[in-house]
Amino acid sequence: MGLSASTILGRLTRARAVVQQIEKPCIDNLTQYLESCPDLQIDDPEVAARAFIGTLIHYLLIGEVLQGRDLLPMDRDLLINNLIDLIISS
Repeated sequence: MGLSASTILGRLTRARAVVQQIEKPCIDNLTQYLESCPDLQIDDPEVAARAFIGTLIHYLLIGEVLQGRDLLPMDRDLLINNLIDLIISS
C-alpha cells in the first residue's frame, strides 16, 4: 500500500522547512563570510558555501540517516579540516 497524498505533502512541507530554516541560512551566512574574506580570492563564494554545506549534509545523511557510517567511514575532523583547506587553497 502506498503513501497517501496528504502524507507525502506533509513530508515535503517538512523537508522544505528544513531547507528554508536551516540550509538556506547556513549557506547565506557562509557565503557572506566568504565574501568578506577577499584574501581567499574565491571566484564564487556561494558555490564554495554550497559545496561546504552540501558535503556536511552528505556526511550526516550517509552516516546517520542511511546508517552507512561503517560502509563509508570518514573521520569528522579530517573531513572538516580538508574542506577548509580546499577553500583556503582555492
